[in-house]
Amino acid sequence: MASLKDIAKSVGVSVSTVSYALNGGPKPVEKRLREKILAVAAEMDYRPNNVAKAMVTGRSRTVGIVPGHFGPEMLSYPFIQSAMTGLAKTAIEVQHDLLLYSHSADISEHELQLALMDRRADGFVMITPVGRESIIQRLVQKGAPIVLLSGHPGFGAPVFACDNEGGMGQAIRYLRSLGHTEIAHLHGNLQMNDGAERLSGFRRYMEECGLKVHEKWILDAEFTAEGGYRAFRKLAADGPLPTAIACANDDSAGGVFQAARDMGLSIPDSISVVGFDDSPMGSYIHPQLTTVRQPIEAIAGEALRCLIQMIEEKPAPQMVRFPTDLVVRASTAPPAGQKGKRGGNRA
Repeated sequence: MASLKDIAKSVGVSVSTVSYALNGGPKPVEKRLREKILAVAAEMDYRPNNVAKAMVTGRSRTVGIVPGHFGPEMLSYPFIQSAMTGLAKTAIEVQHDLLLYSHSADISEHELQLALMDRRADGFVMITPVGRESIIQRLVQKGAPIVLLSGHPGFGAPVFACDNEGGMGQAIRYLRSLGHTEIAHLHGNLQMNDGAERLSGFRRYMEECGLKVHEKWILDAEFTAEGGYRAFRKLAADGPLPTAIACANDDSAGGVFQAARDMGLSIPDSISVVGFDDSPMGSYIHPQLTTVRQPIEAIAGEALRCLIQMIEEKPAPQMVRFPTDLVVRASTAPPAGQKGKRGGNRA
């Protein structure tokens, strides 16, 4: 494979001049000479040695992606799919590569430090980090560039997330406008920021709407379809059902759909259901799912752009919130006996 030295010898210039021409600086190269160098490099099938370049520049142009956990099924989760799509699209725009840490459940502070030291990654996007607070704090203290996607604020790393409380408020206000006063909440993992904030938003907006919070109607659905299925069966077994359920995500809402079908219940005639995220499945299940849309791809893309700013030693915000939208579909209706009542518009 041709080297910079080979190209320099062929053109009759110094190796540094060839480097400036191929890399666009730092010193300018006269246009005709630069075009000649580029042509010779193409003829000689020159390919840059990225490892050597990283040793010189101190940057690999690679960003590490660390999921909160990793298993065979993780990449099938709609949230992770959308986040990875947003990261990949933005990585192409900013000409960086992504390195996915597939053993993220066991990755240690030491391993992340090694990844920075050996130039495998210039920084990290940590997705829904759970139980990583001490690692995050120590790496931030050592100057490691890290951003959190839907993580807890206050640990020194920038956090990018949607307005979880406000989004849940959109769901509760809409259900109230339909006439619902008996509303349950199936929450996600409360160690995760999204789960905790959406539960907080449920309590806050139920109170603002003058509605009673029934603790027995607040159940853990684990952010999964299986969790939603189990939670709804328990809800039904413990007594009369509420008239509506606000779920912490679309996956758990899908579990409610399956449980209701298995029990011979109709959505929304027997109970109205609202999800959160607006994953693709919401448009394909029957009836289509009313849900709170968060712009996951955009959130992930902005998180990556922020990380690159940090790598370039530019200032970064500590918390960025993205607004949500209520998407009204067919899984919600007025409660039985109020079918003629119409709800509000999409928020």
